[in-house]
Amino acid sequence: MRSFSSISAIFLLLAFMSGTENLVFAQQPSQEFLDIFERETTRVATNSRFANFKNIKTLSFFPDTLPGWFFRFPPSTADTIYAIGISDPDLPQNEALGQALSRARNMAILQSGARIEFFRDLFTTHRWEHGNSGHRQRFDTFLRASSSAKVHSDDVVLINQHFTRFGEAIVMVKYMASGSEPSELTQQISVRASLLFVEAQIGEIFEPQSSYEFYTRVEPSGDRVNSYLAVTRKGNREQTISETNRVEYVFPLFVYRYSNSTAPPFTRPLTGYSGLWALYARDFLEHLALSVQQSAIRLKNLEQQSQPEITTIAREVASFRANIFPYSLFFDATGIVFEMVVDEL
Repeated sequence: MRSFSSISAIFLLLAFMSGTENLVFAQQPSQEFLDIFERETTRVATNSRFANFKNIKTLSFFPDTLPGWFFRFPPSTADTIYAIGISDPDLPQNEALGQALSRARNMAILQSGARIEFFRDLFTTHRWEHGNSGHRQRFDTFLRASSSAKVHSDDVVLINQHFTRFGEAIVMVKYMASGSEPSELTQQISVRASLLFVEAQIGEIFEPQSSYEFYTRVEPSGDRVNSYLAVTRKGNREQTISETNRVEYVFPLFVYRYSNSTAPPFTRPLTGYSGLWALYARDFLEHLALSVQQSAIRLKNLEQQSQPEITTIAREVASFRANIFPYSLFFDATGIVFEMVVDEL
């Protein structure tokens, strides 16, 4: 009897050890499994029905992991500005790098001594009719930031670069105005960015719509380059236009995903449909407007009453020159969240 119990115990112990070994093995997938997983989650671009990429041989459904420097800027000062630029997706590497550097330079100029104009109107209507009451609200927010400078080629230094799996270049540059004498390497650059955000609420129905624009004019000797980016949103729908000298770039239709290399595991990636630059430019302007609003002054507050409704109109305005210092950013469910300082001059 004891012998049978001992044999049973030995079998149970061996079974337990075997199960534990299988469990550990299951937690460490083999290279063969990883190869199969990678093959099943990628597609050849020419055969993909999701996008029409020209410069990418294979498309992956994995998010692109962005480097840590993308999420934290070195400290900027009035004399030294750090800025990020991102190219459109699906570009040859050299072309993508050139476009990203131009956009980073333009952002640095915009962040340095920008003229900022802001107003926000609030319309509120209360209506009584046949014993029922209705409430309507509408917020109109407008922001415009503009700056210009004469920039020498030595004023902009590349600090970091990264190429995404979607054919985008991401760069960080350091901009220091040298004040050198104009030469053939000097460019006159003007940058203008604007935001128009309309929020309308009727009863329980709420519908926001917004428009974001970046316009840059570069005038080197004997040439002129105009670039334009427009992002429009209405509800959950979004459209992006990217042009250079009135030639529009058509974005491949694809779900672009980006993850933070320093985020905890299983963090939801950032998702967009026109690449990372449209998300970056859009959310930069939104958070700039939120920062500027703290400095806004309520200009007037009018109330007009006529049967059967009362209408209230309030306006907030701000106008000043400032340096814009983003110091960090992160992803959340709404997009890119910027943490920045708007330093009035």
